[in-house]
Amino acid sequence: MYFCHVLTFIILLSVAILCGAQPACLNEQEWGLESRQRIYPSHWICTGDTLKVDTTETMGIIWLVDGYWMMCQEVTQDLWHWYMHYDPTPYNRRNPECPVTGVTKTQIDSLCHEILLSCHQEWRLPTVNEWLFAYYGGLFSENYTYAGGNNANVVSWNRQNSGGRLHPIGKLIANEQSLFDMAGNAAEVATSVDGVVFMGGSYLDEKGTMVSTTTPPEATGFRLVMPQPLWFNSYGERVSRQ
Repeated sequence: MYFCHVLTFIILLSVAILCGAQPACLNEQEWGLESRQRIYPSHWICTGDTLKVDTTETMGIIWLVDGYWMMCQEVTQDLWHWYMHYDPTPYNRRNPECPVTGVTKTQIDSLCHEILLSCHQEWRLPTVNEWLFAYYGGLFSENYTYAGGNNANVVSWNRQNSGGRLHPIGKLIANEQSLFDMAGNAAEVATSVDGVVFMGGSYLDEKGTMVSTTTPPEATGFRLVMPQPLWFNSYGERVSRQ
């Protein structure tokens, strides 16, 4: 009888473990950068600025190449909830895969703080210059009219093709740096010396709208950047340095 009770307990415990919530680190593996955190995939935007640092017998000449990581997609309602656990505005939670909209810079700064605590990486809003450099494809630019092509309706959700609503991220063609929705869907917050501006136009704007200071909250979103230079040796291989 005692053995039966012990066996039953072991079986129930095993079922509870298997059916229970996984640790956050396991749930996060499918999400993002280096499979360790719930950050959408990002792309390194190389600015082309290089600095020769030193020479060693084993590594040869080493260069520090300046650049920054930028999220490939606008921050979604789902990503927002993962860190912040609340609806920031009445416009959200209609579709978890749509951009989060209507948030203030203070709220965005709070999100960046939560990401820092969770992932130990310092993300922030892009500057206007960073955003524009990425919009036009960075060093890989093919001089398109819009981010990703010359036909606005295949690279952006705008007044002509959006049906007057937000759309899930990443459904149209990306630009040369694998960045989606930079020319539409939600207009994106960027910082300038005068405060914040809204870049790229939204689903309510005419195609080709670039900069606005009057975009309504329900059409304003954002993506984040993380400045990070990379080290390369003389063979073009990335070098890990402290």
